[in-house]
Amino acid sequence: MSQTITDEGLILRTQPYQENDLLVSVYFAHYGKMNLLARGVRKPKSKNASSLLPGMISEFVFILKEGLSRLMKASPVRLFRYLDSHLEVMACAQLTMEYFYRSAPDRQPNAKHYAFICQVLERLDEGYPYLLVYFFVIAYILKDCGSGLMVDHCVFCQDSRHIASISVRDGGFVCQDHLQGTMITYSRRILRSFRLINKLDLSRIDDCQIEVEDYPVLKRLMEDFLDEYCPVHLGSRKFI
Repeated sequence: MSQTITDEGLILRTQPYQENDLLVSVYFAHYGKMNLLARGVRKPKSKNASSLLPGMISEFVFILKEGLSRLMKASPVRLFRYLDSHLEVMACAQLTMEYFYRSAPDRQPNAKHYAFICQVLERLDEGYPYLLVYFFVIAYILKDCGSGLMVDHCVFCQDSRHIASISVRDGGFVCQDHLQGTMITYSRRILRSFRLINKLDLSRIDDCQIEVEDYPVLKRLMEDFLDEYCPVHLGSRKFI
C-alpha cells in the first residue's frame, strides 16, 4: 500500500532513466537510502530539476511504495556552493557520497550516517582543508566497516607511553618493544595527529591541528588502512 511522505534528504547520485526521467538516489533523514523515480525532470521546463543536484539537501514529497517510489515534488534546502571550487574538494565530497551509495542498505534509516554526510559537506563548504576532512572520512568508514583502529595503546600490549610505529596489518599503534622487521618509526607529532584523526568526531575538527608537511605521511597511512579494511571500491579517491 502506498502513502505520501515528506522528508528531508541528501542527494547521493542521479542517473538518466528512459527519455525524460531521472533515477535519484537519496539518503533520507528518516527513511535511509532510497531510489526515487523523478518523471519528466530532464525536460527543459521541469520545476524539480534544480532541486535534484548531487550533494544538495532538498525536501522531497514522494509516494512511498514497494519497489521504486515516485517523486512528486522537490524543494531545495541547501546547496553547498564551495564544493565546485576545486577538483579535490569535490572528490572528497563525492567519495563520501559514493561510499554510502554503495554500502548503505536500502530503507534502513541511520541518523548518525545522515548527520555525518551532511557534516562532511558542511566542513568542505566552510573551507576546511580537504585532506583533513578526507582523513576523518576514512576514519569513519573504517569504523563503519568494523575496523576502527587501536590508537589508545599498543595493539600487542597495554603500553601507551612508548608508541613508536603504526601497523596496517595489526590495526593500530605498536610500541618500541613490539617493533617488527621493517616497521617505520614515526615522530610524536605524526603519532599524535594520527590518534586525533581516529579518536575525534568530525564535529571536533578544530581540535585537530596538523602541520602541512605531515599531510603526505598521514594520507599514505590512512589510505593504506582504507585499502586493507574497506571492501567498497571508491573510484572518486583517484582525484584526491
